[in-house]
Amino acid sequence: MQGGKEVGDAHAAHPALAGAAELHADAARGGIGSVDYDSRFPRGPAALPAVAAVYAGFVVGDRGQRTRGQNGPGDTETDHVGARADVRQANALAQRIDSADLVDDFPVVRGTAPSARATTGPTLLLACRETACYKANMQETETHRIDTKVIAGEKDGPHLLISGGVHGDEYESMAAVRRLMKEISPESLTGRVTLAPVFNEPAFENYARTGPDELDLARVFTGNPEGSISERVAHAGTQLIESVDYFIDLHTGGLAMKILPMSGYILHADPSVLDTQRRMSRAFNLPVIWGTYPGLDGRSLSVARDANIPAIYGEWGGGGGCNPVGVEDYVTGCLNVMAELEMLTKELPESRVEHVVEDNRPNAGYMQINYNAQSSGFFEPAAKLGDMIRIGDVIGTIISTLGEVVESVPSTQTGLLLTLRALPRVEKGDCLAVIIEMEV
Repeated sequence: MQGGKEVGDAHAAHPALAGAAELHADAARGGIGSVDYDSRFPRGPAALPAVAAVYAGFVVGDRGQRTRGQNGPGDTETDHVGARADVRQANALAQRIDSADLVDDFPVVRGTAPSARATTGPTLLLACRETACYKANMQETETHRIDTKVIAGEKDGPHLLISGGVHGDEYESMAAVRRLMKEISPESLTGRVTLAPVFNEPAFENYARTGPDELDLARVFTGNPEGSISERVAHAGTQLIESVDYFIDLHTGGLAMKILPMSGYILHADPSVLDTQRRMSRAFNLPVIWGTYPGLDGRSLSVARDANIPAIYGEWGGGGGCNPVGVEDYVTGCLNVMAELEMLTKELPESRVEHVVEDNRPNAGYMQINYNAQSSGFFEPAAKLGDMIRIGDVIGTIISTLGEVVESVPSTQTGLLLTLRALPRVEKGDCLAVIIEMEV
């Protein structure tokens, strides 16, 4: 199916959809610049097919060379997780809504200006919930989208997802994924890469680890499409993760913590998945590799676990700002993994891995439950990241505003100091440190 004529025919039986068909035809001719999709859109369960038809056509018009709302070899495109449909799907759905009851006009959705086409692509995302359709503008009663960029290689191959910003204050991860948009070229790529620089935009806009509902996104997967904002992000993210073959999730210590450069994975029950994850982590080439307990739910990696998708995560630095060294390490690490997966040709560098630890004990890898402050105050570390710590060594102290020691924090483990509190102000229950147990 090509152009807008067939969509127009499919909608002809319903006058309220004529405007949608007209806009689709304009898009298929490449005539869309900046358009308000206003009173010509119906509202309600029947609206989505019409909107999907225009969205599919918009992709066609935006690219000029394609006749379907899909990625072709060598194309790059901004995609949106939510209610994306191609022309065929839109036509099939449209033919089923002739007798539908339509209510009120659909709210305005603005198209993409021609000057932005080369880098951003279409921005239309709509979803249908019960009796109303909603724009994804992050209101409490509306659906959610995750902005991504898809790079399709000239050769068929696996589909890799790389995400940053699952927490809104982890800036190196976001910058690294944006860098990868420039570093990865379709000509050198086998397969497809989906890049999600700011997975949790509500948290990013909240200047914090979490969104306005204060739920940790990395604890609420698989989410809820009708829940709070973080639950809706988790639902959209689950759909995205389940659509790929491999997954890399980039993190940092955020504003509050600093973490040694490391990669990790869960100790998956499937030997082939676990072996692939081990290879991916070694290729990522950061000094520490940590394989941990597979039973922690609510994580992005637990979604991958349940779908038997090989997945690793990265941690690097934190404490505020955006360290360019961390960004570079992440960019290089992701490209190394792509080479390991035979998605591109790249000579792998000499190994930087210093420690490999696998710990299958319950809650191994759950950083936030380690060395929790027993009182509030000002934390002063007595050790530094990368130190080898023995049982009884003092990790730090919590002092009052007048300098009196409120609490001393001794180590109960022997091993590598992987994570340390960077933000001096602490509340009771805050994580202060993480130690990976190993012989010293």
